Amino acid sequence: MSSVRAVRVRDCAIGGPDLVVMAGPCAIESREQILQVAQVVASCGGRFLRGGAFKVRTSPTAFQGLGWDGWKLLREAADAHGLLTVSEILDEGQIEPARRYVDFAQIGSGKMQNVQLLEAQGRSRLPALIKRRFG
Repeated sequence: MSSVRAVRVRDCAIGGPDLVVMAGPCAIESREQILQVAQVVASCGGRFLRGGAFKVRTSPTAFQGLGWDGWKLLREAADAHGLLTVSEILDEGQIEPARRYVDFAQIGSGKMQNVQLLEAQGRSRLPALIKRRFG
């Protein structure tokens, strides 16, 4: 039987005895949206505000996310409500800059084959949520 260790993200233990709720929009679309969502997440006992700043889409005309501005808004909204943040990292070059805004990195199922990203994420020591899919 393996022992399970909690992962510490600032003052929060994930994998310990307490339930940790992470919630928020798939894509951060505006300041008003993320501030409103942060208020709801905090009022419901959530610990993490989750939001996507960079959105990979198949159509170049589809909303691609707010990018770096989205991460800034995520951090602002989380700080205003005493929350931690989680957001997806899409490539190696985002890992170090993300530290200013993201407490817990998310690696999406679409990036699970990107060995360079996974290795760089592991070296960074930034805690990560690994999102896997069936199969």
